[in-house]
Amino acid sequence: EGPEFSGIWVYNGGSDFQPAVGTVLSIDAAYQLYFGEPELTNPTVTTTGEGVFLEPEVVLPGDIATAGELSAAYVGVLVSVKDVVVESITPDPAGQSTPTNEFSVTGGLLVDDYFYMVAPFPNEGDTITSITGVVKYSWNNTKLLPRSVDDVVLGPPTLDAFSPDMVFMTENTSGSATPPLVLSLTAAF
Repeated sequence: EGPEFSGIWVYNGGSDFQPAVGTVLSIDAAYQLYFGEPELTNPTVTTTGEGVFLEPEVVLPGDIATAGELSAAYVGVLVSVKDVVVESITPDPAGQSTPTNEFSVTGGLLVDDYFYMVAPFPNEGDTITSITGVVKYSWNNTKLLPRSVDDVVLGPPTLDAFSPDMVFMTENTSGSATPPLVLSLTAAF
């Protein structure tokens, strides 16, 4: 009982079969370790029901990050991390071709674009209210894979820049600056 070791990756061999979220499946398949990740292969899939929606398990990002205390236990499990800060938008690609479209958040947790690439792409230092997704082991790292735009609740916008660099305005006056001052924010999260 409990979320630990309750999920597994199912490799469908390139099949176009994509069950809708909430579909209950019966899967008959072979078990294997694929580059260290447990998975089911050559599945025979039968739909047995609909309308079952799992609540994600809320976890600390460092616990499921690579080498985290719970990283292996949560592979294949739907999880959510809360109030994280983007640490890097160019994490070590670990042998992958760049750009990887990945970023890392609090605790060193990698967020991968396997199902969905977060848009707008965050900046280092941005706060993200929550990220929900499936944990996957890939390229010797544990990664969080958001499934869609609904899985990412971005934080508030932050100041990106003032432009132009030089603006003139007479002291103790009101009105427009010359040239007009433009305030740029990060994407409207």
